[in-house]
Amino acid sequence: MLGFDTTPSDEVLVPGGLFQVFEHPKRDRIMTKPSGGGILTAQSDVASPASIQAAAARRYLDGTGRSRCPITFVREISGPQYEFRFNCLPD
Repeated sequence: MLGFDTTPSDEVLVPGGLFQVFEHPKRDRIMTKPSGGGILTAQSDVASPASIQAAAARRYLDGTGRSRCPITFVREISGPQYEFRFNCLPD
């Protein structure tokens, strides 16, 4: 799947729903997609899919010790899957 490691994936819960997160072997990008058949909460009615998944990507990066890694590029891969590239800042 576009070079992303598809096993194991992590799951991240944000106000817009539960998302799977896949890490690229280069560790410079991640991919998100809805988990559990794409179950989303009511907030998805007011926020775009990209912004909801950006929140999931941000939560994943923060939770893996990369809070100083800004997301620099976002693209929809296909369907409800998004790629987020990030650049880690030196300490």
